Amino acid sequence: MEGKLMYTETDFDETGGLIDNATSKLNLARDLSAVNRKGMHMTTAKGVPLVYHCRLTVVKPFGTDRPNSILNALVYTAQHNYVTKNAAVQLHAAREQMFKNAGIKKSDRGRYDSTIRYGWDTAGDTYNLPALFDADGTFGASDVGEWDETIISIKDDASLVPVLFGTELREDVVVNGDTFNLTNAYLNSRRKLDVDDLDAGDGAADHSIVRSMFNVEDTNDATIQTTADDNQDQPPYDQDGVRGTFTSKSISAPASVGNFGAVKDVIDFDAPFGLAEISWTKMGDASGNLSQDVIFWVEILGISEMQ
Repeated sequence: MEGKLMYTETDFDETGGLIDNATSKLNLARDLSAVNRKGMHMTTAKGVPLVYHCRLTVVKPFGTDRPNSILNALVYTAQHNYVTKNAAVQLHAAREQMFKNAGIKKSDRGRYDSTIRYGWDTAGDTYNLPALFDADGTFGASDVGEWDETIISIKDDASLVPVLFGTELREDVVVNGDTFNLTNAYLNSRRKLDVDDLDAGDGAADHSIVRSMFNVEDTNDATIQTTADDNQDQPPYDQDGVRGTFTSKSISAPASVGNFGAVKDVIDFDAPFGLAEISWTKMGDASGNLSQDVIFWVEILGISEMQ
């Protein structure tokens, strides 16, 4: 498998002084599908997230007139934990049940529809394109083909895209939106009276997206639910502040180039679902031009199931 992908980042906006910022969003499953002419997946056939083991190489973009200039890169990914894994497995099962309830066979679905394609934080996200040699030998961005994100349909909303981050819908009221947060929806589906990952007072998620896909009745006996909750053992983890613990982005070690001659830096990171976001910051000295584009490589060292 061809696992080396080259990218450029050009979208730097000077925010004042000599600091430029930009953000790169990477969809490695999509890009590997393009360069290998083979359908790559974000999860296994059972919905378990696939973790893309990556090596990032960043090249110094500054000229000799900026010896003190520094480029920093922070890589953000989904968290590698049981909440992320269980959420993806449950959503996969719920989606299969959704089709089954509607009498739709797998043979009636799209050829590449066996697994879910997640968005990063919005529907129709724009990802950086890998650079490839075109047929005439010129070097440029490639046409990666069609990568349509998965759409979920429930009674209250017929067009919801599952994303790793972004809007955390309140599911104690009728659901309406363009996207829903994967881990947030999973935590809501557990039917706790005091939903831990929502603000205090939001109440039980009686309009849970995932439960609606399983065709489970929205109402339940509050007294029995209270009794069941009271009889459970205390969890072996801190339930306070779980919004940040379970639904926030994970950050890798930073890559940094510049600072009197360091021409490149290399870091390794793991990207669940093959999705990642790189936050770039250029910091310059008092003279010269700081507008050069950034060139970087991502090499896929391997792909494994999330444990």
